[in-house]
Amino acid sequence: MLAEEDKTRIQAEEVFRLEVRRKLEAIELSLARRVRLGAWLNSSFGLWVLSSVVLTGLTTAYTYYQNKRGEQAKKEETERRLDNEISGRMSAALARLRVDELGIEKGLFDPPADIYSGDVGYLDNSFISDPHPQDFSIYPEYQKRTFRSLLFELSTIVAQAALPELREAVALWMRFKDLASIPTGAADAAERKRESTQGVDDSVQRLESQMKGRWRSRM
Repeated sequence: MLAEEDKTRIQAEEVFRLEVRRKLEAIELSLARRVRLGAWLNSSFGLWVLSSVVLTGLTTAYTYYQNKRGEQAKKEETERRLDNEISGRMSAALARLRVDELGIEKGLFDPPADIYSGDVGYLDNSFISDPHPQDFSIYPEYQKRTFRSLLFELSTIVAQAALPELREAVALWMRFKDLASIPTGAADAAERKRESTQGVDDSVQRLESQMKGRWRSRM
């Protein structure tokens, strides 16, 4: 009759053998699956499925990349055109103010309200509706757009860091509109000249200051 110690030893050996057998069977099963998978991948059908999946994935990735690239290019082009249009409007207003400066030297004194109203007119390109229309827009699609609307659209596509400069341009436009609504008109010729000169100088200074940053290269 076996001693208790021998029974424990034999039982432990059996457990060990079963554990080893299970592990070997698991390894064999895994190898068999790999062999079957390899055979399937090397089969015509497996290669067709694999190539279809890879091709579909690559096509999807390429299409996504092309779409994103196209969207970015369109955004950059829109930003460039808006910048050109905005800069062109301010340049036109400055050119008109230079004419006003020459007019003052010849004794033509426009009231400040008219000067600021002219600033707004050039920035908004609003002279297209005059009896003798003048169009200072650069791009036909922006012809009837106000200065403020151009800046708003630009604000939706530029980087966050550019927004303060755009807000300054909006503030400038609003200032011109406010000053254009203040009636003036001195009776004395010397006073009219002083007011006219002051209005022109103020407009020129503010427009030139606005164009020293983002729109400088487009002057």
